[in-house]
Amino acid sequence: MFKIKIRSPSSFGAGGFENFEESWKKLESAIELIYEGKASKLSFEELYGTVYRTVLRKNSSELYDRVKSAIHLRLCDIRENELKISKGAYLSKLYEVWQDQCDCLRMISDVMMYLDKVYCKESRKPFVYDMGLELFRDDVMKPLSSLTHEMIARDINEGRRCHTSVDFDLLRELIGMMETLVDTDDSYYLTEFEPYLLKESAKYFGIFVQSHSLAPKDYINEVQRLLENERNIHTKFLNSDTSVKVLNVAKNVLITQNMHFIVDESLPVILDSHDLDSLKLLFGLCKEPGDQNNLLKQLRQIIVAEGLSIEEDVTQKKKAMVAVKWISEIIALKQKYDNILKDIGADNIRNTKSVSEAFSTFLNQRGKKSAENLALYIDFTLRSCKQLEPSTKTSLDHCVTLFKLLRDKDIFEKLYKQQLSKRLLQRRSSLDIEKEIIARMKEEVGIAYTSKMEGMFRDIIISQGYNVKFVQQEKLPFDYEVDVLTTTCWPFQNTSSPQDIVIPPKLERLRLDFENFYIKSHSGRTLKWAYHLGSMDIGFQFARTYHVLSMPVYAAIIFMLFENYNELTMQEIRDLTHIPEQELSRQLISMAVAPKTRILKKFPANKIIHASDKFCINESFTAPTLKVKVLTVMAKAEPNPQSYGDYAVAMKEVSDERTQLLEATIVSTLKPVKTMTHKSLFEKVRQRLSGRFDMPEEIFKDRLQYLIEKEYVQRDPDDPSVYHYLP
Repeated sequence: MFKIKIRSPSSFGAGGFENFEESWKKLESAIELIYEGKASKLSFEELYGTVYRTVLRKNSSELYDRVKSAIHLRLCDIRENELKISKGAYLSKLYEVWQDQCDCLRMISDVMMYLDKVYCKESRKPFVYDMGLELFRDDVMKPLSSLTHEMIARDINEGRRCHTSVDFDLLRELIGMMETLVDTDDSYYLTEFEPYLLKESAKYFGIFVQSHSLAPKDYINEVQRLLENERNIHTKFLNSDTSVKVLNVAKNVLITQNMHFIVDESLPVILDSHDLDSLKLLFGLCKEPGDQNNLLKQLRQIIVAEGLSIEEDVTQKKKAMVAVKWISEIIALKQKYDNILKDIGADNIRNTKSVSEAFSTFLNQRGKKSAENLALYIDFTLRSCKQLEPSTKTSLDHCVTLFKLLRDKDIFEKLYKQQLSKRLLQRRSSLDIEKEIIARMKEEVGIAYTSKMEGMFRDIIISQGYNVKFVQQEKLPFDYEVDVLTTTCWPFQNTSSPQDIVIPPKLERLRLDFENFYIKSHSGRTLKWAYHLGSMDIGFQFARTYHVLSMPVYAAIIFMLFENYNELTMQEIRDLTHIPEQELSRQLISMAVAPKTRILKKFPANKIIHASDKFCINESFTAPTLKVKVLTVMAKAEPNPQSYGDYAVAMKEVSDERTQLLEATIVSTLKPVKTMTHKSLFEKVRQRLSGRFDMPEEIFKDRLQYLIEKEYVQRDPDDPSVYHYLP
């Protein structure tokens, strides 16, 4: 960065002191030569010295006024003798005069630099250059404002009619000129020309509105063309702020007074172009109930169509990533319309409810797939975040919003509890974040929906207390965690782990010690060990590298056998551990066949496990990371009965639970009143179950017939549409 330093003349020159009038004659002559284009004949150093001496002699004020008067006279002469007599090229001449004036003012300002620095700055007077611009505004622009504005507006209207003769570059320069000229607190452009332009634009578009004879659809197309054309010509000469104002005027004239034409036809166009101003206009004008209903109906249809067009990305290999991408697009779509309503100030209860109804419509048209994808999306999000950051909270808020719109909440609950159990037991998420989303669900659907999930949290938190006390008591040199689970709260209570599993002596002692520790505080209770749900981390030095192996308890039991055995067959492992054969086969495949986790060697080296196959430690195993996760492979032939995440089993459980709940609700609804019509009973039962799932009438009829056969309900013999409760 350079700093300019003005040096004072070393002397007053050979002529000694000059009086003011002599100095002014020199300066006045210089100003005349500058305006005549003969500045090359001047010595700016000499002129600067003259100004310097004049200022030192305390003649600054007089000099400033003389300069101002000289420029004023010159501008008045230009106005009367050059601009007023110009014919068809008035705007071109005006811009030429403006350019010349700017050049002259820059040179005069250079001469008067010391006057600016000493007098103008201290007296708070405009610098000479700025004073010259003010004079141009007052002596040229304002006296000729009517003519100037009229000629510019004429050219703009010609441009709107697509006439090619319009010089948009000239218009842009003239607007820049007016923006440069300061007028009070704003520019001349804002105080003088822009209001005129807005008024003339309203007249121009008003003529079109009064003269058109188009049908609504044709009118909409023509309005769209006019607005698009207006935007296009604005880019050639107009600043963005004024462009917005002119477009608002155009929309007001073209749309506001013709609202009855455009509700159905214009809404899709406005949404496609994200024209929030026009959308705000539509919502603002739809005051009558009929128009408002029509607008919201059209909006719902657009949202439903857009939502149904979002397809699952079948190119994704992982099911979770398919769900994540699909839900992300749904959330983005919901945000889009929520933000639209918010930005246009239309986010009232009725409008937001209408948007939510549209999302509920297309989400539930996809059936249980929406519930499954949402559960997978939340699972992915919670596994990816270790603390409740603003972005995570926002994402989960969107998930809860979609959850509210699901009719099949029981399917979501079943899948969510399965995934929650895995996250809690595997320590794959933050308890604070988990509690946050469960609290939000409870707010929406009540405590009955989340009671078992909250029970799972209680088990984990209480177990953490047990573990701290147990580790302190036993002074264990390693981490040891036991989760004591209440079977009625967790989603795998129907699965069991064999209790005769033989575990390594070290682990057996720990198991017995923990049981004794637990029973001291809870006499009368018994613990059943669910080995199939646990995991272990074992550090092992292979031939080349050391790794921490994270694996299921069953796999760890197998691996620890090789502390005492160099080689074992599958049958020998089965006899030593009592692990069920199918489970043992899965674990051995994971440890000896899976390409990334071959911590055991298998003989023969094929992918099929037989009882006679031999296994030993694979000393040559290595991996790029310190920690290696040994994942249990899924059985191909049949579902694993110990898999608490099996989707088909979950859906079967949901179906059975729905049947039981529907039958109980029919009976409990009919019992207090004894008699109800079919229609009334159906509506009340459906309403009571709406928080759990959407009940089709066919299912209702089927379960009602079952209750009639079981003599809980009786059909009226005289009126088949009436039912009676049988005590």
